[in-house]
Amino acid sequence: MNEILKNFIPLVDFIAAIGGKNCEVVLHDLSDIDNSIIAIANKHVTNREVGDSITEFALKKVLDPDHQNEPYIVNYKGQKSDGSKTYRSSTFYIRDSNSRIIGLLCLNIVVDEYLRFKEIVDEFVQFESDTKQKTAKVEQASPSINGKISVDGKEVFFSSKDEMIIEIIESVLKPVAIMPHRMTITEKKQIVEKLKNAGVFQFKHAVSLVAKRLSVSDQTIYRYLREISLESEMIA
Repeated sequence: MNEILKNFIPLVDFIAAIGGKNCEVVLHDLSDIDNSIIAIANKHVTNREVGDSITEFALKKVLDPDHQNEPYIVNYKGQKSDGSKTYRSSTFYIRDSNSRIIGLLCLNIVVDEYLRFKEIVDEFVQFESDTKQKTAKVEQASPSINGKISVDGKEVFFSSKDEMIIEIIESVLKPVAIMPHRMTITEKKQIVEKLKNAGVFQFKHAVSLVAKRLSVSDQTIYRYLREISLESEMIA
């Protein structure tokens, strides 16, 4: 384990003790994406364990060039995949001597009770003009993948790594109006490239899951990835 990350392990229980039972604190080691969690307190909050993987949202933030120079991101929305819990989440980027992100210290605080209380207060102080404005905003908002109104991105906590990978695959396939078995090689390569950019192939079993969904062999996916890398090098 990286010596820098070792120094953060005592902070996990310390912060959790301050935040209380509904505050989960997680330490990730990004050298092993598949088993990135090396310490966790109040694990009942998202039902994860030491040895579980990073979320798709967190991985996307780490890979996003716009976040490379930020010290942290705070107070974004998180949610269980079944919608049973809502979190106020924050992430601190842990860096090595070369300023490379090597780990994450994450907080996930359950806020469902506060949201219910907020609904009660909002209803009590609701005025007719507020209702009209809120309705207008909802009509202008864009629907998310699942058809619900979504204005801001949120972190979703899945029950398993495979469930998360499958969800990413489906989100990439959904806008495409062609069934995988009818796609051309070029179209399948485009799907693979999008999944590569999303960080999917950093997970060990992702190739097999993608191959199954695209109705091709694992070897074909590996070939697509090699070709995509070569094409990127030629462009560069």
